[in-house]
Amino acid sequence: MTIIIIICIILFYVGQFIEYFPSKIVAYIFNSVLFIILLYCFLDLTYTADWDMYYYFYKYEVETDIVFNNLTFVFKKIYLSYNDLYKFHIIVIVSLYFLLISRFTKNIFFVFLAYILLDNVHFLNQIRYYLGFPILMIGYYLLFYKSKYFLSILCIVLSILCHSGLSFLLILIPIYYFVPTKKYYIYTLMFSAIVFLIALYLFNSTLGEILKHYGSYFAKDNLSSFVGGLFNAIPYILLLVFLYIETFLLMKKNPEIVDNSEFKFLYKISFFPVIFLPASFLIQVIGHRYVMTFSVFWILYYYIFFIKDQDSRVKLVKSTMLTAIVFISALFIYIIPDYVLSKNHFLKEFLNMVESSDHLKGFLD
Repeated sequence: MTIIIIICIILFYVGQFIEYFPSKIVAYIFNSVLFIILLYCFLDLTYTADWDMYYYFYKYEVETDIVFNNLTFVFKKIYLSYNDLYKFHIIVIVSLYFLLISRFTKNIFFVFLAYILLDNVHFLNQIRYYLGFPILMIGYYLLFYKSKYFLSILCIVLSILCHSGLSFLLILIPIYYFVPTKKYYIYTLMFSAIVFLIALYLFNSTLGEILKHYGSYFAKDNLSSFVGGLFNAIPYILLLVFLYIETFLLMKKNPEIVDNSEFKFLYKISFFPVIFLPASFLIQVIGHRYVMTFSVFWILYYYIFFIKDQDSRVKLVKSTMLTAIVFISALFIYIIPDYVLSKNHFLKEFLNMVESSDHLKGFLD
């Protein structure tokens, strides 16, 4: 609880400082400090939930996604350990997220710190997926926003070679192009019902079990009760409902905003995971992979259109609102499950990771 409060205070005040002193030098200093702190914390880890699995893949050169296989070959060729490979992933992943956020704002500190508070357990654990995800999003940025088709295709293909599960997110391409911005949210709700029915069918049929690499998503062990799945999705729901209300008021006040290319991109990317939300009530890994990963865009979207370039009073109010929503969501991820669930998975994994780090475990003493 104390750590969450401290991070939210830092998030609020440093984010405000960078906003009110919009110097590139100031932003560069704070973003560099954040980068160094994150690497100092993350590179010392010797435990994640999937650590043993990845170590097994590395040691025995188990056939998995192409990028991981080739990195394994290279690192073993130069006599480096799995620990070195893990560190390499974290450095590249953090760098890619910084690169992605920097396409829209210099206040990377505010956006990334809010995001990592919400999604750090998966971010540090699922290294193949989180290596591919920002590459895919950069590909979408190049495709939808910059119309650089060749580079975008290279990024999209590379991302899927990092983790084939990212191929599910390719459905954004036709949705982005063919669903009008003004009706986008309504259509995503309709598509979410279809995805829920498909997930339900796959779970109750043998097809889900025979889909290579995806079978574990539909395994019986991954099923949660609808109520349990709904509870675990509360952080997603809080953030998305908050964004929807704010967006509704913005579009009502300024309907021409839908013609803004930056708005169109961030709006459509941010609300795209609504499609997977109902299915996540049934199969939680869908929420972890295809909903929560987009929280970096939720923070970025809100920051760009509701905080940045506003007058001082509005900046203060909106920053306070966003920080409060992030704080409440973090409580539902780490603290509140202790009181309502038999197991607090995220807190347990977070504490196990912290305890595995010589740099971090002192904070638990």
